[in-house]
Formats: sequence, structure tokens, C-alpha cells
Amino acid sequence: MVVTIEPGLYFISQLIAPYRDSGDIDASLVQRLACHGGIRIEDNVLVTRQGPDNLTSKTTE
Repeated sequence: MVVTIEPGLYFISQLIAPYRDSGDIDASLVQRLACHGGIRIEDNVLVTRQGPDNLTSKTTE
């Protein structure tokens, strides 16, 4: 079986706003990165009896 793992980090201003001045986040870093909208990393992983085999890493080597 092959599965896609897609962790992501998205900057949604309405969700970030209550925390902006709380000290819980680095607001200056969020401000610098927000123009990108976010990041998503996609890995295709083959699941075998011997364990996972990350197919994505084989295409980038």
C-alpha cells in the first residue's frame, strides 16, 4: 500500500490574531513568513512487511 503523508503549516491571520501579542508565538517570524501562505511537505511512502519505504526521497537523490 502507498500512502501520502502531508504535514503542513499554514498562516491564517484570523487564527493567529488572538496569539499575536501573547508571547506564545514569534510574531515577527510569523509576519516574515505569512506572505508565503504556508508550507506543505508531501512524502509518498510504500508500506511493506519489512517497514516503510519513503519513495519521495528516492526521486530527490
